[in-house]
Amino acid sequence: MATRTPIEVVEAYNYELWNSRDYQLGEELIADEVIRHYPGSVETMSKDDAIARVKDAYARVFAEIEFTIHKMLLDGEYVTLLWEMRAKTLEGEDFVYSSIEVFRVVDGKIREFWNPTHIQETNGVWG
Repeated sequence: MATRTPIEVVEAYNYELWNSRDYQLGEELIADEVIRHYPGSVETMSKDDAIARVKDAYARVFAEIEFTIHKMLLDGEYVTLLWEMRAKTLEGEDFVYSSIEVFRVVDGKIREFWNPTHIQETNGVWG
């Protein structure tokens, strides 16, 4: 199988892993160890922990999630993504959030993420 381009990896991560809940795809898209950068902190997690983070969002907070990618910019192995998420909480409330995120993709796998601080009323999923 051909290695996905960085853009294809990020698209699949958002549309297939998050939107379609294709958790098995996380095995293909995420490196064994991934680093998440937040303002003022860095978190290293395993691939299993990264996949569990997606599952946890559905289990603890959201009944539905749909990411829409508005723009992606590629610079070597870095993909900058402008996205919007529309979701429904487990309590039935509509939720909309948008952000900018940067991914570092090496050999077809996500190795690093850069996120702004997500402070929302989502039981800590984004915080």
